[in-house]
Amino acid sequence: MIRVAGGPMFPAPAGTGPRARAATQRPGVRAYKDYVDLHFGRIPDDRPDLWLRHRNYLVNCMRLADREFGRIVEAVDRLDLWPDTVVILTGDHGEMNGAHRMTQKAGIAFEEATVVNLTVCAPEGRLGARTGAVGSHLDLAPTLLAYAGLSDAEIGARYPHLKGRSLKGVIDGADRHGPRGSSEQPGDGALICWDGLHALDNDWSLSGALKSLTSMGSSPSNEQQNRGEQLREAGERFGAPDYSKRTFFRAVVDGRHKLVRWFSPEDYANPATLEELLATSDLGLYDLERDPGELQNLAHPDHPDHDLALIARMGAKLHALVEREIGEDRRPFDLDMFGTREVRQG
Repeated sequence: MIRVAGGPMFPAPAGTGPRARAATQRPGVRAYKDYVDLHFGRIPDDRPDLWLRHRNYLVNCMRLADREFGRIVEAVDRLDLWPDTVVILTGDHGEMNGAHRMTQKAGIAFEEATVVNLTVCAPEGRLGARTGAVGSHLDLAPTLLAYAGLSDAEIGARYPHLKGRSLKGVIDGADRHGPRGSSEQPGDGALICWDGLHALDNDWSLSGALKSLTSMGSSPSNEQQNRGEQLREAGERFGAPDYSKRTFFRAVVDGRHKLVRWFSPEDYANPATLEELLATSDLGLYDLERDPGELQNLAHPDHPDHDLALIARMGAKLHALVEREIGEDRRPFDLDMFGTREVRQG
């Protein structure tokens, strides 16, 4: 076991402070923190011992995963399979791990929660190389098909439903910036999505509505068959969540900047213009080179570096990615599922 060293848990850049930074962050950011604090427990800022325990646990979980990955690599070595074997280690999410005084993942677009490991061991691959190229989980299947010998044209013709792009050139070193761009040469970027009805409205969740709809039973049941009835009963008792809250998001990261479009279930769309984007969204915009901690929201009108032209450019990238990788961005649930839209709590 290893332990994380002590020290300041939340160092602040010169001239900034938690309140000043939080003032430019959008309500969706605060809603996420409130959600994880309520459901997973809040770690107080003045308890570095608890933060260190949390971090130690996560670090040692990663060490365990690394050790198991090492066993796979050792087996490939032992069986001499490298000439025709590709091994990929990745994950489905990150962990806030104290950044922005937050824990957990999912309903937040900050780098700590959304950037995951992508380690590739491939025939004749580079040893110990790192890249600033942007990638997406959608790119995994096309990348493996490319290693199987298919060209980009063949992959597109045989598997038109695949929306990703091969990263083989990045891994081999032939393409420094990759098909989505990189930190040195921003490109189309990668899309990050979150839709979480359970975390939409914390007041509604605390009213008892979420508990009434949650089952942790492990035995078979006809629960799904009765789901519609359960939803309507919850609506009768607790009303509906506040569908106007903007806690869902679509985000694009192009290697240099990240734009986060926070929206409500009432505003599913793919804004094509700056005017539509501003009218239907709360926006977060971060310069990942100058502000890797994402402490300065450049999309807030009160920020001294507020830049509508940059918002428009990143909005166009977001629009293009949604169109390419999602298509019609439709709400996946019925707003009348609870038999009412009345908001009763609060």
